[in-house]
Amino acid sequence: MAIPNETLTVEQEAAINHSAQWVLEHLHKNIDPLQEDLTAISLSPQIASVINELHNTWKAEKEIGFRKTFIAFQKNYPWLQELRSKPLPSRTGTEDARPPSEDEDKRITTGKQGKRVFRTLSMSEIKKLPRTQWHVPGIYQKVSVSLTYGDANTGKTFVDLDMALCMAYGMHWQGRKLEKTSVLYIYGEGNEGLANRVEAWQKYHDKPDTDNIQFICFPVQLMSELEILCATIEDMDEIPAFIVLDTFSVCAEGIAENDNVEVARFIACASHIKRTYKTHVHIIHHAGKNGDYRGAAAFRGNVDTMILLSRSGQDEPIVMSCKKQKDAPYFNDIRLKLEQVEISWDEDTHIPITSCVVVASNAQIDKASSLSSNQQKCLDLLADGMTLVEWKRLAKDQISVSDKTLERCRDFLVEKGLVKKKEVKGKHDTYWHIWPTNTNERMEDAQI
Repeated sequence: MAIPNETLTVEQEAAINHSAQWVLEHLHKNIDPLQEDLTAISLSPQIASVINELHNTWKAEKEIGFRKTFIAFQKNYPWLQELRSKPLPSRTGTEDARPPSEDEDKRITTGKQGKRVFRTLSMSEIKKLPRTQWHVPGIYQKVSVSLTYGDANTGKTFVDLDMALCMAYGMHWQGRKLEKTSVLYIYGEGNEGLANRVEAWQKYHDKPDTDNIQFICFPVQLMSELEILCATIEDMDEIPAFIVLDTFSVCAEGIAENDNVEVARFIACASHIKRTYKTHVHIIHHAGKNGDYRGAAAFRGNVDTMILLSRSGQDEPIVMSCKKQKDAPYFNDIRLKLEQVEISWDEDTHIPITSCVVVASNAQIDKASSLSSNQQKCLDLLADGMTLVEWKRLAKDQISVSDKTLERCRDFLVEKGLVKKKEVKGKHDTYWHIWPTNTNERMEDAQI
């Protein structure tokens, strides 16, 4: 729009407005405007005076930046903002629309009347939106926020570290095939114990070092240090697809966990990371005296997935139970146990240095008939619906078990009711891990 009290033809006013928009666009990109635009603007002395003043101020104080300079000017010249908000007019060799800048809100666009409006989606556009995808099939979705909670000694860190490491190596986890992906694990409790846990896991699974998982071994205050964490994520060689905060209490210092507003703000920060980097943010938390999660109702209301880890005794299995799953059915309980692994010997005390790894718990087996090491490892590798050829290849690659040994393990596991073979006419037989749940339902759902 031309400023008031100017006598201009319609063609002159349009040319001046277009040139003024292009000048503002050039200044915004920290580029000197084209001379042809400045020449066109000069047809209007009043507009030329303001644009030239803005241009000279920007050139003299470039460290301030165009945005701050423009905001200062628009207080005296409101029509600048109206001009700036209009779609950039077409020009030979350019696109019709101005590309969004970093400081523009992607939720907002320019409406039919030239005003800023919220973006809306039609039904057909909604149908093109991404559908549910999984990091851990049936358990953790991609681009979401989850919470695992449990009492002390329920293996919260062991379980989530095991899952994170399986992601980093692209392995199977409890019968579920995982994609190889980058992981960031924030171990807020400090350095103590982490090295032993990682080394025990690598020894048990016979895995070399990998750069696919990175650790931060101190608390990160998610709300006050969000900007630094985001910069850290962007500085990594690959944006992590799975981020673990272990635990809420050490990464939320000064936050009242019973305060719904404070907890919602904390999870909003996690959701910001989720949306910005298209990643999964997983929070580890503690259970209260009643066995439910500790703190405000906002935990349940603001996360996508909630999982409880419980244990009725030191010698009893760890039970992983789904307490919330957004847009997907709850998964059946998963029973796990911790198996001790000897890492080395203490040179001073001559006592073995040990840690634990997570393995499947076969609670339905009589304790007198325990599995051998090879049998347990072969069982852990089996993913639902796997053929014998696939099972053999995996056993050979990951645990160096021969085909004959795998066949013997298979026969024993089938005999003990831990594995079921499914025969399908015209197709290869498939094998299914019999968990302490209804496996037949899973087999039917797979339409085998």
